[in-house]
Amino acid sequence: MPAIASSDQGGKRGIVKVKNGRFEMDKRPYKFIGVNYWPAAHLGMKSGPGDQARLLKELDFLKEQGVRNIRVLVSSEGDSSFPLRVSPSYQPQKGMFNEDVLKGLDFLLVECGKRDLKLVLFFTNNWEWSGGFGQYLEWNGTGKTPLPKSEGWTWDGYRDYISQFYTCKDCIHQVNELISKVVTRVNSITGKPYKSDPAIFSWELANEPRPMRPAANEAYQKWVQETSLLIKKLDQNHMVATGIEGDVAYDFDMSEYKKAHRNSTVDYLTLHIWPKNWKWFPDTSISANMYKVLEKSGAMLNRHLEVAKELKKPLVLEEFGLPRDGHLYTAESTTTSRDQYYNWAMDIWKKNEHPQFGGLAFWTFGGFTAFPKDGSLWKSGEPFRGDPGVEEQGLNSIYEGDRSTWDLIRTYTKP
Repeated sequence: MPAIASSDQGGKRGIVKVKNGRFEMDKRPYKFIGVNYWPAAHLGMKSGPGDQARLLKELDFLKEQGVRNIRVLVSSEGDSSFPLRVSPSYQPQKGMFNEDVLKGLDFLLVECGKRDLKLVLFFTNNWEWSGGFGQYLEWNGTGKTPLPKSEGWTWDGYRDYISQFYTCKDCIHQVNELISKVVTRVNSITGKPYKSDPAIFSWELANEPRPMRPAANEAYQKWVQETSLLIKKLDQNHMVATGIEGDVAYDFDMSEYKKAHRNSTVDYLTLHIWPKNWKWFPDTSISANMYKVLEKSGAMLNRHLEVAKELKKPLVLEEFGLPRDGHLYTAESTTTSRDQYYNWAMDIWKKNEHPQFGGLAFWTFGGFTAFPKDGSLWKSGEPFRGDPGVEEQGLNSIYEGDRSTWDLIRTYTKP
């Protein structure tokens, strides 16, 4: 592998690096509590779903809560024929790009820079709600993407389909073109190259990339290595992460997780924990099963922290969450169990018994938008909330009005 500037070599002022297995900025330790805010670049647009006034208000709010880091979607692919997909798309057709979406990202970078907020920017997606790998496969003659919530969809069928991405040379080439286009971009507002912008914390290969089938593991590992190397060649200032969920992405084969993060071009480890998705409790019995949620979450976090220690790299718990109490969606519904879960994670992070535990980010920020009443799916023309369109709106979102949650977060983010 060609030599690449190591994260241990320092860098420009305000840019976070890894030194001795921990995050560091300007020769000082950098630890963070963050939040997923995937539609932020779309909100930065001047037209369409853009709402710059809302974005500024929400960035100010996050800053006030002590949040230091936000995780944002860079690219969405495909047209809006799938009604639950992110729209407008950055790449509505193969090779055709919507400059207005990237101008929204330009605006977001400028405003985050003013507030000392850092951005984790993920390029594409294992899942269909933003187009992602399935859209590249469809563009390259692999048939229609099997879409969840459509007739005949099965998990095994989806796994079989997406696993083809890693051997689709044209698909990978097109993603590489996208990555090159974004990483080498010059901000249209400031004239500053992205690769020099301290508002960027890291680039992520994708959201939750999985090989999907063990037969794809070898091609998948090659893709992780080559894609992270490409980003490092384009930008030697910023860190690169995978966006991988953890060993769950490999049917709990930790050796594959280690292999992906052992690459010298991957700076830190990522982990996602989803008790509801993984059926650790029946839908409405969150409180009664919190002991199980905490026990399983703790075991998962600990075994990944052990890998981080072994590899001498930080770990970020960059997605985790719970529904509201009773699996309700209204403003009147409480968040007692969710607050307990957040407190569990932040307490481990704050105690620093695991110095490689560098940060965590809640999924997800719903901002100042109105509470949905029935947990319905997103409809075109509605404001973006934290939950993707394919999930019940309000499922995992933290709204501005969730006072108990923000009060808890501030106890950990404020000196």
